[in-house]
Amino acid sequence: AKASDGVGLQDHYARAWAHVAAMFRDVPGVFGYELMNEPWPGTAWEACAVPLAGCKAQDMQLTKFYNRVAHAIRTVDPTTTMWVEPNVLFSYVDTTDLGKVQAPDVGFAFHDYCGTEAIGLGSSDCKPLDDLSISAAKAYASKHHLPLLLTEWGATTDLPYLTELRQQADHFQLSWLEWAYTG
Repeated sequence: AKASDGVGLQDHYARAWAHVAAMFRDVPGVFGYELMNEPWPGTAWEACAVPLAGCKAQDMQLTKFYNRVAHAIRTVDPTTTMWVEPNVLFSYVDTTDLGKVQAPDVGFAFHDYCGTEAIGLGSSDCKPLDDLSISAAKAYASKHHLPLLLTEWGATTDLPYLTELRQQADHFQLSWLEWAYTG
């Protein structure tokens, strides 16, 4: 799709990231750029929500998009880590067909939200679901030789569940950032 100026929306997005990267490339303490938080699979989302099936067509488009954005960033900042994330349904379907982003210094960022916890049914069944998400993330990162970062989890006041998931992340030697939003 094109904007009113005739330039593609993805091109505008990539240019915006290049601008941000140019502003921050030499700023100490910048950990990296997450190219998009929780990309939505669009109108095909229902087909993408089937556990262990994934969303191949959308993930291929997302890979092309990430490559476009990564190229724009690398033209102005050759070294800051870029973090790519699977579509938002990843932690519920535990698979991704996201391809490899063809740029140096890319990492895989993922979220882990237990479906039963997220809809208010408690966390008693979350450990095996979280294990699936973590295993799928580790498989993707291993396949593409990328560092792995659990960039979002939590968003609950269920302290035993938060402790359990932190312990799982520690067990799998995952670096993590907790999302403390609780509504």
